[in-house]
Amino acid sequence: MALSGTFLDCEVCQNIWRRFADQDATHEINLGSFEDALSSQCPGHTPLVEHFRDYCRNCRKGDASFRDSDDMGIRAAVKGSSITLTESLSKLGLFWGLLLGKKDSVSNHPGTGRILDPDWADLDVVREWKNQCLSSHGPRCENPMKIWPTRPAWLIDIENKCVVSGQCCGAFVALSYRWGEDSDLGFRVDANTMPELQKPNALDSPEISTRLAPIVRHAMYLTSIIGERYLWVDALCIVHSDNVVTAEQLTLMGAIYANAIVTIIAADGDSQDGLLGLRDYKMSQRRILFNQKELHWECQCNVWHEEMILGAEIDKYIDPRLGVILAGFPHIGSLNHLITEYNRRELRYDEDALPGISGLLSVVSRSFTGGFLYGLPEMTFDRGLGWKPHWDHVNLRRRIQSNRPNSSRLSHLSLPSWSWVGWQGLVSGGYGEAAQINHRQTWIEETIPITEWYTSSSPSGSPLRRIKSAWFENREAFKDFTKPLPAGWTRHNVLTDDSTENEPRLYPDGCESYIFKHCKMPDDDYDSWYFPFPVRDIQESTPPFTPEQTPYIFCETKRAHLWAHQSGNGNTLNICNKSGSNIGFLHLHNQEQLELFPKTVTDDVPGVPVELIAIYRSRICSKTWDEKRRRYAHPQKRKETYEVLWVEWEDGVAYRLASGRVERADWEGLDLEHVSLILG
Repeated sequence: MALSGTFLDCEVCQNIWRRFADQDATHEINLGSFEDALSSQCPGHTPLVEHFRDYCRNCRKGDASFRDSDDMGIRAAVKGSSITLTESLSKLGLFWGLLLGKKDSVSNHPGTGRILDPDWADLDVVREWKNQCLSSHGPRCENPMKIWPTRPAWLIDIENKCVVSGQCCGAFVALSYRWGEDSDLGFRVDANTMPELQKPNALDSPEISTRLAPIVRHAMYLTSIIGERYLWVDALCIVHSDNVVTAEQLTLMGAIYANAIVTIIAADGDSQDGLLGLRDYKMSQRRILFNQKELHWECQCNVWHEEMILGAEIDKYIDPRLGVILAGFPHIGSLNHLITEYNRRELRYDEDALPGISGLLSVVSRSFTGGFLYGLPEMTFDRGLGWKPHWDHVNLRRRIQSNRPNSSRLSHLSLPSWSWVGWQGLVSGGYGEAAQINHRQTWIEETIPITEWYTSSSPSGSPLRRIKSAWFENREAFKDFTKPLPAGWTRHNVLTDDSTENEPRLYPDGCESYIFKHCKMPDDDYDSWYFPFPVRDIQESTPPFTPEQTPYIFCETKRAHLWAHQSGNGNTLNICNKSGSNIGFLHLHNQEQLELFPKTVTDDVPGVPVELIAIYRSRICSKTWDEKRRRYAHPQKRKETYEVLWVEWEDGVAYRLASGRVERADWEGLDLEHVSLILG
């Protein structure tokens, strides 16, 4: 939101003005409750507060638990970010980003915002962004992720209004969007319609143009506005009646976006809304985003926003995570972020969950040895199986196959219960694995495999393929600091005071003396590691690897029959032994599961019976909280746990219901049973 009001003789307005006018100002502005803030009747800031209050109440409509906060206001400044008005300074909640409207008539006016037309996008600024990137950024924005050259099978020729072979054209623009619920009403490309689409002016003919989704027509227009001739849109450039070709193009989709000169991203609405979703767009070297009814530009060097004047150095954050992976580092935390962001989206067909991210996984497989099995990296497969809901209150939904005909499916892949692919919602997997050093982390852990995993296309297990968790198999060799360093690494002594704000430094076993840095690490936040390891030199010629996607996994492990009841903290359970003692916890997938368990227990009934199977052991190192001094302090805490899955069986196959952990001593003290596990 851009502010264009004048400076008024009001203490609140003066404080707000200082935040805009003084680049070094970082003060917080507490306006109290909405009622308090509106009681001043100041014509300067009161209308802003009134509109924000109405916005918050409208967003909270139907939420009986919502109450107006008593500390709404403007948060303390974060360098490089816009000023933020939030409904609660202590609890955050809903917020607006604020800009001061630029007044050209006032000399040295500090405003960085501009007033937008609420109905029309400023396409001239998009053309200017593109030209500035091409002229000033050079090779930094030309295939920075070193993705192999890829051409789409077909492209839309904007000039001749038809579809042409993608092999004989020049640079192209790509479109990323959600198809939407009514996509079947649009134009569907099959072997019979493709010849018609190749005729000049075919896309202007009434029998075709009236069936094109608005987003396709808008993208064609925008492509011409920015001076490009060719456009790739999956709806028109993939022959969807050919399942083999469709699957092949989906696998290449990440590379297609990466090879596009720019990708148009429709983050608002779907195909029927037009340019007001998204598949593999993070691979794009340049992106034009339509988000919250505003235009945005993202490339490898800059971020520009339609509501800001050119040259404004605000909200220019470029996410480094994908760049870290594509520099050759198998960074689990960055991978987890990509999967979390993707899996929160609702897809029209649940079975498209894996095809929808297969292009991205294909590209990042060059850094993750062995590729991905149903979305889990094989090199850290044990740890990947322990994924859980991102927050304790998150509700995941079990994905199920639709009843659409096989001829219209993108693939015939399954939705196994053991993979996040089988569940829709915010998930977290692998966060905290001790490799890259994160000074903000309060705990780290190392995964210790306890079994070998195999996979097969059939529950009979014939044939079986070994899943090789190469990272864990090689980790102790990485920690042998008597060996020569792998290429690109340097070793640095850890100073005795090497800590953040005098907090204790976390480190895994054997890694207390050194930290390691690599010359290829693209971002300072990721530059320190506990131990060195071979970093793959990824080039355009480096091929991806995708193993056969087989939905059943097998191992020999231990199981226990225990009890569980609600913990009182979100969708989590306390795990109890037969004496009723708490020995661990489960992260349930949703509230529906939670309601199966009691809130209170008795001495005779410690809860509802659950069957748990062990999948790996964890060695955890955490900081100790000093309540008196309100800070983390020495000594560190170290413990070991078993990661477990709650499962149910059907026809000899176990299905995952949730994940959790049990203290090592408690688990090993149980009456454990050996089990030949088949997970489906």
